[in-house]
Amino acid sequence: MKKNPVYILAGGKSSRFGADKARADYNGTPLLKYVADSYVPVAKSITVVADRSGKYDDMGFRTIEDIHKGLGPLSGLHAATNDLDDGWLMLASCDLAGVRAEWLELIISKAVDNVKAVAFRADIWEPMPALYHTSVRGITEEVIKKQGAIWHVFERVETISLSHPDDWGKAININTPEDFSRFVKKLR
Repeated sequence: MKKNPVYILAGGKSSRFGADKARADYNGTPLLKYVADSYVPVAKSITVVADRSGKYDDMGFRTIEDIHKGLGPLSGLHAATNDLDDGWLMLASCDLAGVRAEWLELIISKAVDNVKAVAFRADIWEPMPALYHTSVRGITEEVIKKQGAIWHVFERVETISLSHPDDWGKAININTPEDFSRFVKKLR
């Protein structure tokens, strides 16, 4: 399996969580580390995109800064494509725990020359985990100027849409302390 650079977005305000959820700790391990570990099988490297550079360097993660703060995943994708010269990158979220290696391998297996993104889609696009080619850099800049959302990128480039895996529901989107508690119960 080809490995790609992985960029984990951790630039949000964590307002519903009440603290930096990337640092939420269970048995001495922060959530960000659990999430990063799930990407190791497909990762050439792992970089975190945050509201300031160096924010998670103390955890051993190279951390780059969002160029356009406060714009959510679109800004994170923009920062990632500007960090990487050329090629494919996997975009991940620090608060989506329980991502399975098989899902990531499926995404990577669909990347072909004429395609610029590969993502899951049901009723809406899932921007993470997803694979993006750095050639979407210009499109992200245009969408940012128009104050659009990350799904606008999918609509403007050749994108492969994948159905959610049958076990998609095993992943937990952690937005609140209660969500983190559910995640911790799954770890026990």
